[in-house]
Amino acid sequence: MKSLMNLVLVFLLTLSSCSSEQEFSSKVMPGKSEIIGLASPIQLNLIETRLLLSDYFIYPEEIVSANMANVKCLLDTITFELSILGNISSALDLLEIKTKSGKYHIPVFGSRQINAELRIPTSAVKASILKAKGTFNSWNPNEGVFEEVGDEWVLKMILSTGAYEYKLVADGAELSDPTNSTMVPNGMGGSNNILQVGEKPINNMLSGLSFQKSKLNFQTELPPGNAIATLNNQKIDFIIKQNSIEITLPEYAKNLNQSVIRVIAQANGQMTNEVLVPLSKGKVVTSSSELDRSDMHKAIMYFVMVDRFNDAELANNHPIEDDRILPIANNLGGDLQGVTAKINDGYFDDLGVNTLWLSPIATNPDSAYGLWNKGVTSMFSGYHGYWPVRSKEIDYRFGDASAFKSLIDKAHSEDMNVLLDYVANHVHIEHPVYKEHPEWATDLYLPDGTMNTEKWDEHRLTTWFDTHLATLDLRKPEVIAPMTDTALYLLTEYALD
Repeated sequence: MKSLMNLVLVFLLTLSSCSSEQEFSSKVMPGKSEIIGLASPIQLNLIETRLLLSDYFIYPEEIVSANMANVKCLLDTITFELSILGNISSALDLLEIKTKSGKYHIPVFGSRQINAELRIPTSAVKASILKAKGTFNSWNPNEGVFEEVGDEWVLKMILSTGAYEYKLVADGAELSDPTNSTMVPNGMGGSNNILQVGEKPINNMLSGLSFQKSKLNFQTELPPGNAIATLNNQKIDFIIKQNSIEITLPEYAKNLNQSVIRVIAQANGQMTNEVLVPLSKGKVVTSSSELDRSDMHKAIMYFVMVDRFNDAELANNHPIEDDRILPIANNLGGDLQGVTAKINDGYFDDLGVNTLWLSPIATNPDSAYGLWNKGVTSMFSGYHGYWPVRSKEIDYRFGDASAFKSLIDKAHSEDMNVLLDYVANHVHIEHPVYKEHPEWATDLYLPDGTMNTEKWDEHRLTTWFDTHLATLDLRKPEVIAPMTDTALYLLTEYALD
């Protein structure tokens, strides 16, 4: 499989400082990792930060303690919830987790929250109620209600430093802020205002990597004052020089088939980008062919909407016979056999793709639902797969278990991954989960009597897509259990990646 991958994988964040040569040392006994993949960094809040360590560790009951310098950590050994009280003095640090068999280190980013506000003269915006929606409140105007203070509209917030897009909502009507000329396109033909909180970040990057045998040298644009370095979630030694960070790989790296060095630095109170360096038996990987396909950093992904991709088996073409569905909104015949045929043709190989992400293939309804009446009028079939009525069963219009297994086998023989989109947020109202347990769904009607559909701003976690798609209340364990069981069935019945 030919793959177009860079030698080193660089992922962006934003951050930067200055210093003379310093040495940072750690004494960690390497062991089998109890964390799958790289641990996601923790972004601290100003006062308290809560996280579930069960989201990081396969067996959280093995955790003994959690500690950080200069802040208090409270660990609940029953729920495995960790509370970090307060903020760190620098932009960057590590949380140390001790388990019964080793130590692990998770990057922690200090809170950048400060007081922020929007002030608009009441003469500039005439309204009874003024709200703001933007990236600072997940575009929920009910979380951004202005107060009328004298001759000004005032909205006070606590936000991290950075730039935020926003719009005003005056008595329900959306408009731009007439007092702010700083704007950006919104991607939909309009524009949004920009609220800059704090100073704009300076450009400071970990911009280069050189290596020779067991030594790695990372170049920085500004002299770093602090940094973190980990190997497979365990901190390792490094030396800070004028404009570089030097790492000598630990001897045990030679015993690891696949591992990843992670480096982040800090200068002038801000962080650099994050740099990830893949290793194979202690040597820097210079070609993606040296990485196992299970390493998702290697993945070059192609999303396949199965029904619209390729029709190779005409016998399973069964569009819904309903004149209310326009042909373009009906099943068009794409199937699993069509995907397999394209693997055989070398289509994905020519694109450099090594990972297929398939749209849902669970059984969808045999009748029309929904309505589009903007310019043209049409109902829809479930051609896309996102209206499951039976989650374990493959829709006969896409193929069957044998066709799916053949696709996966062929992909694996070509060193390709196969991922399956699994719908767990909602089910169709014909699904047994909803028919037998309607109480497992969130409320279709809100306390004020309005219908809770497509309310992505106000109720994004509980709103229904439409009246035929019941959003599941995933706060209830009895709901999570069967949906998880189905996911595990798919993983064990088919060799999915």
